[in-house]
Amino acid sequence: MDIFDRILKLIDTNLIYCLPAMIITLLIFQLLFKDRLQFKKAYLIIKWIIIGYVIVNLISFIILIIINHEKSAFINRATGKYWFSYWFMIFSSLFLPFFLFYKKIGLKPLFLLFVSITMKIGWYFERYIIFLADYNIRQFDPEKEFDWLTSPWGGFYLIWIQGLILALILVGGITIIERLANKRTLHNKN
Repeated sequence: MDIFDRILKLIDTNLIYCLPAMIITLLIFQLLFKDRLQFKKAYLIIKWIIIGYVIVNLISFIILIIINHEKSAFINRATGKYWFSYWFMIFSSLFLPFFLFYKKIGLKPLFLLFVSITMKIGWYFERYIIFLADYNIRQFDPEKEFDWLTSPWGGFYLIWIQGLILALILVGGITIIERLANKRTLHNKN
């Protein structure tokens, strides 16, 4: 289970946290390049990444509760002081992404953005608290030097840069595959 958790953490860090940046980058490209690129296929790939990730997380969550319920803090969190927040995070990370199966809203970029943000809303809230704490510490300690790479903002910017790069790779890969497919069909017709 330890290896599985490490793999899931690696996927979280390198792909899932970058989804909002990827979708925003695709929206900006869609405004700039209109019909020149295949954005619907990119949104479809992001949709299936989200659904696949949620299915794996749901299975892991159920197995953890059934097999190892002593280690699971589910009961304490689900009935504790902040039960509403916990249930909201559970719903938005394990059940809300299944609304992507509906064809009318499944490929809408703004709904994909909403799902990708709410999927990790707890993580974003935690980052927000860390930013506030860092800001307050910086106000009371003027001698502390600001370093972009070691500050909490550095990790945030790196995730957004990584999302931008992944969006470029996604659009570039789809474009290359489309052109290769068009060349093959033209070659087969001749």
